[in-house]
Amino acid sequence: MAAPHFEELQDVVSQCVHYRKEVLHAIFPTPPAPWVDIYRHFDEIDASLEPALFRRIARLLKSPFDTGAKKWALAAVALLVVLGLFYRYRQTPLVQAAELLRPSGG
Repeated sequence: MAAPHFEELQDVVSQCVHYRKEVLHAIFPTPPAPWVDIYRHFDEIDASLEPALFRRIARLLKSPFDTGAKKWALAAVALLVVLGLFYRYRQTPLVQAAELLRPSGG
């Protein structure tokens, strides 16, 4: 009894293969060109960026008074303000609800 089912399955598979080869192959366009290896040019790109990266790092490490002194001064003032606020509010005084609700008459 298994033989008729197997033959039916073979027939269905052969029809699918025929459909794919004859019908779908004619409908679908040819496949696009294969993808290029994206890693091939990474070494060249890294080598071209290296000098620019070192120049940027060197410019950042220069003395702050050579260029951009205003930016450094502004950053220092902002840091002092943040540190001052942190120091001022790091320990908030403890207040009990009973103290807040007590009459102020004394």
